[in-house]
Amino acid sequence: MASSSFVRTAKSDQITIVGAKPSTNGLYVTSTGIPTLNRVLGGLPVGSSLLVHEDKLSTFANIVGRCFVAEGVRVENPALCFCLSDERIKSRIPLPNKDFKSRDNNPPQSKSLEIAWRYQNTPQLNNFLSAQSTEVEYDLGASMPLEEVPANVESYGISHVVQGSEMSCWYHWLFDKIETALRKYDLLIDKPQLAKRGETRKNTRNLLRILIQSFGPPNWSDFDDESFCELFRFLHALKSILRSSLAVCIITVPSHIYSNSKYSKLLDLFVDSSVKLESFEGTNKPTHPAYSEYLGLFSVLKFPVLHSLKKLTSSGYDNLDLAFAVRRRRFCIEKMHLPPDTSETASRSSLSQTIPGTVEIEREKEQRSCNSMAKLNIDF
Repeated sequence: MASSSFVRTAKSDQITIVGAKPSTNGLYVTSTGIPTLNRVLGGLPVGSSLLVHEDKLSTFANIVGRCFVAEGVRVENPALCFCLSDERIKSRIPLPNKDFKSRDNNPPQSKSLEIAWRYQNTPQLNNFLSAQSTEVEYDLGASMPLEEVPANVESYGISHVVQGSEMSCWYHWLFDKIETALRKYDLLIDKPQLAKRGETRKNTRNLLRILIQSFGPPNWSDFDDESFCELFRFLHALKSILRSSLAVCIITVPSHIYSNSKYSKLLDLFVDSSVKLESFEGTNKPTHPAYSEYLGLFSVLKFPVLHSLKKLTSSGYDNLDLAFAVRRRRFCIEKMHLPPDTSETASRSSLSQTIPGTVEIEREKEQRSCNSMAKLNIDF
């Protein structure tokens, strides 16, 4: 059989983005700073936005934003942060965990299973969420000194801007800051850049990381349709400029304070992916003992799907309940499972105590059995 003379040639216009790697559908994917979140979402595509529904105390939503900025500092990506205080995010950037060597991955078993040999090749419970060897996790207990924060990490406090400003002025100011940063680092790709004579086109480009914390209308007391109409108009403009630039954005929203739940559902339509954090802290409801190992529940409301007409649903995660916790000062997302029942009481008695109405059902079964036995004349 004659061999083919076809030789694959590399694309001449292919670029390299700092802190990102090529993925499917011609996309580049970057890290969120949390390896387990990367495994759930498949990474954060360049030119997309991620909406995080905050927990009631906004504690763990701020951790997601801090790890996102810390990943940009590690790979030398410029960052643009909008927080309540401009120095708050800079003084709380976590440092990489140096002694991280895939500690969550169970070591290979040296001996084969003799009794439960059928479970020899069964995958571990959290194996698909374990961090890869190339990913870096961050120590939440160690912060970077303020004088060591790079100059390309820009932070703006939005508390003084919001006071006394109209809705349209506030959103215009926010959008102008983002567009100015994109032009400053030459990250807009809306028009093809033609190289001049004698110049070569840059094949290595950088990536801008945008963080907007506690995003919402400037006047939190007015939750009317007009205020949210301006908010949705800004999100639509932000999504448009992200598609034509080398940037990624994470937006945290305290959706639990909205009196009408339709606004929080509409927010997911103007972003590319959406997740929700439900913390057990700050709630009046008692926590179930089965959740003692976790700090809250994690749910994916929308998966990132770009350059595709097919809607990615959570069909592969139907039987998967996710929860988040802080293990060894590291924020991680795990598959939630119930602990083993080590009580010495019978399972039927414990079940009758927890589920209402089971006691009456058991009594009725006993009466029926006694009546049926009384009719039988059994001679032992």
